[in-house]
Amino acid sequence: MLCDESGEPVSTEVFRGNTQDPKTFESQVKKVLERFGCKDVTIVGDRGMIKTVQIESLPEGFHYITAITKPQIESLINKGILQLGLFEEKLCEIKDDEVRYILRRNPVRAEEMSKTRVSKLQSIEKYIVKKNSYLKEHPKSSVSKALETTRERLTRLKLDGWVQIKEEDRTLKIERDEEALKEASLLSPTINEPGILRLSGINILR
Repeated sequence: MLCDESGEPVSTEVFRGNTQDPKTFESQVKKVLERFGCKDVTIVGDRGMIKTVQIESLPEGFHYITAITKPQIESLINKGILQLGLFEEKLCEIKDDEVRYILRRNPVRAEEMSKTRVSKLQSIEKYIVKKNSYLKEHPKSSVSKALETTRERLTRLKLDGWVQIKEEDRTLKIERDEEALKEASLLSPTINEPGILRLSGINILR
């Protein structure tokens, strides 16, 4: 569906159900350009629709607003374009050449994800207690196998970024990387929500 600046639909088109979103992008841009004769247009789409290929194919005068992915966020941080300190509850704007990034931290989502991390950590702690109990009761059991399966579980729970499992005297122990946890806490509410918008041009939002 294409809408005008007031949100009124001006055109609809139905695609096959298995058509990926990026595949629908080019035809809609062409329609706006040729059928409606528009020259100054802002295309809005999510991170799954507007990707690098779609951005690079936009005609002159066409701009876009989209969200960016976790790898893109991490890349911008590594390049020094974004800093972790910017991920606050207040809206923040960063310019990089002709691209603007609008970002904020979602406090509600942050609280939800904090509770989820605590729940997952408690889950792995209970799992380790059972593993250690089994290792103690079965002296001939493989501690390396217990360590391997526990680490696999840690990865499935997506805790391996800030939690490590180590073995000492046939006992599994948890080690937490507090700095990594702090970073994950700042980024997660942004990565898992469309919290960073990427915009082309300099006069899209006023």
